[in-house]
Amino acid sequence: MRIETILAGLKQEPKPPAKAPEKTAADKSDPAAPPREALLAALSTALAGPEKRAEAAPSASPVDDIMKTAAEILSADKEAAAKEASVLGQAFGDACVARLDTWLKHAQDLLSTSPTPGSGNPEALKEAAVAGYRTTRAELEKSAQSEYDHGWNDTVEVIYKAAAEEFVKGAEAAAAFCEAVAA
Repeated sequence: MRIETILAGLKQEPKPPAKAPEKTAADKSDPAAPPREALLAALSTALAGPEKRAEAAPSASPVDDIMKTAAEILSADKEAAAKEASVLGQAFGDACVARLDTWLKHAQDLLSTSPTPGSGNPEALKEAAVAGYRTTRAELEKSAQSEYDHGWNDTVEVIYKAAAEEFVKGAEAAAAFCEAVAA
């Protein structure tokens, strides 16, 4: 059902019975009142502020009551959405700060447990330096041998290519000479 249909139905005033007396605000809150009027009266009383509840007076039409109620619901919904966004923003900010605090503590723990250069046993530092020297020297020798092998292989390849070209030229010259002698 669309809202236009509901509002159009509410705009049509129900025809009062021929001998029924006109209802007052006190009659509208009466449980024996028709459901539509009782609902409207209950909604307007419940949504009105404390000072307005005491002064509740019958309105001009039910459509005005519903429109007023809808406006109040809309403003309450907007306030709730703003409050929810505020709470979510605060929670997100708190989570970020907590995560950063955790990382800071972890970094401080790492810095406090790692040895600084020059501290500790000097003999251990010498052994570490010698071991580092040996490792670095072995890596450099391995790299130098690899480069030497690569250079040697490139040189042999160039020599092989030049020798193959010269061999082909010599074979062609010998074949041409043999043909010239045979002719």
